[in-house]
Amino acid sequence: MSASEDVRRAATVGGRRVARETRRGRDRVNARSDDVGGAQRGGAESGGGDRAAAEIVVEGRVQGVGFREFARRCAERVGVVGYAMNLHDGTVRAVVEGSRAAIETMVAELHRGPRLGHVTRVDVTWREPRGEFTGFGIRYPGRDA
Repeated sequence: MSASEDVRRAATVGGRRVARETRRGRDRVNARSDDVGGAQRGGAESGGGDRAAAEIVVEGRVQGVGFREFARRCAERVGVVGYAMNLHDGTVRAVVEGSRAAIETMVAELHRGPRLGHVTRVDVTWREPRGEFTGFGIRYPGRDA
C-alpha cells in the first residue's frame, strides 16, 4: 500500500462494528451515531492491553450542552488521561491516552453524549502515546491550544 492509499475495513468500537480506514500508517475510525447505537456502559478497563492514544473529534450538538464535562467524567470512569476542548467549527476534540480497550469504551460513551447533546459523528485517529498527561482536563481554544 502506498502512502496515499486508503483501505477501508470493519472494526469494532465499544462492541459495535464501524468502518475503519487506514491512511498513511494511522488508523482512523469513522462512525455515525446511528451506526453505533447506544453505548455499552461499563467500568474502567484499564488493565490489560498496551498503552494507546487517540484524537477523537465529535460532531453534532456538542457545544453548550456540557459535553466537555461529560467527557471528563467518562475519562475518569474508564481510566484514560488527556483533555477535551471546543473547536471553532462547533465540534469537540478529545485527546486521550490509556489502554486501547479503555479508549474504545470512552469512544462508545462519547457516541451517546450528555442528555442535552446530540452526537451525529465521531472520528477517531489512533496515534502513538507520548505519556504527556497525568489526568483529564478541559482546555479552551486560544488559551490552552
